[in-house]
Amino acid sequence: MPAASLTLSLVLAFVGPGRPDDLGGLLARGREHLARGETGAALAELRREEGRFGSDARFLAFLGFLLERTGRLDEALERYAAAYERDPADPYPVQQRGALLTRLRRYGEAEAIYRERLVRRPDDPMARDALRYVTEERGRLRGLVEVERRLRRLTASAAVVLLMLVGGTVFLSRRVRPPGGVRTPRGS
Repeated sequence: MPAASLTLSLVLAFVGPGRPDDLGGLLARGREHLARGETGAALAELRREEGRFGSDARFLAFLGFLLERTGRLDEALERYAAAYERDPADPYPVQQRGALLTRLRRYGEAEAIYRERLVRRPDDPMARDALRYVTEERGRLRGLVEVERRLRRLTASAAVVLLMLVGGTVFLSRRVRPPGGVRTPRGS
């Protein structure tokens, strides 16, 4: 199953059922919009109710998910953080926030989130696996940066050698001339 479909499935299971006038009903309507591919409509509906439900962890996490899907990444990170503050027992906001930070290559922040989660919940396999992954990615990035630095040094050295060769050729072409100048065959 593709990662986007898996995430959507988790969200759909996360919001659960509800009555039309309560938070569960609002989240269910948002879920229905998502199922029809109407992310913007789901976001608009939740935005209208932010004053009413904005302190609920499930609301904030779902709003974060919708913001992420619509490219409002900084806002999504804020909502995931607020959801986690409201309900530290829920792994979903930590998972989503850490995954987004990892995709943005903000590895240090992602590591900090997972480490904090492991302090609160040492038995959380998601946080442990995610921390391992982020650490490996960070190591790969450091390796790539080192390779790039070495390549730049080599490229600079090669450029210097090339300039020396070109300069030497120009110098020699000015110094070595046949006596009497360059001769061309008659009739050309």
